[in-house]
Formats: sequence, C-alpha cells, structure tokens
Amino acid sequence: MARALVYATDINLLAQLRSTLRSRLLASPLCDAPLFARNLEDAFRGMWEAFDTLGAGRGSKKLTQKRVEDADSEMDLTEM
Repeated sequence: MARALVYATDINLLAQLRSTLRSRLLASPLCDAPLFARNLEDAFRGMWEAFDTLGAGRGSKKLTQKRVEDADSEMDLTEM
C-alpha cells in the first residue's frame, strides 16, 4: 500500500516505472516459455506424486487425514 502511495504522489517516478514495465516483464521467468513449462510440469508431477502417495481415488482415508493436517500448516508450492 505504501508503495502505491509513493507512485501516486510522484508522477516522475511513476512514469519511470511505466517506461520499464514491458522490458521487465519480457525479462522475467514468466515470459521464458521453456522454463515456465518445465516448472509447471514439475509442479504437476509433484502434485500427482503426492496424490498417488496418499492413495487418493482408492477409498483410502489417508487423503482426508492429510487434508486435515495440511489445513493447519502453510504449504510452499514453489518447492515442488
């Protein structure tokens, strides 16, 4: 919120930020399609392995128990 207030009150700083946004976006990992796809594949693989390990879809009670345990802790999805 404080950063928005700074940019809202300093027009020159806002103009400088806006002039660099496109190049900053294009240089970001989001626009690196091969890296983005690889990271997304890794995340899907990790989710599938976690799903499969818990016995999901096989009538197992493990999945329900795991959801209860995870509800009490934060999960860092960037580590997948």
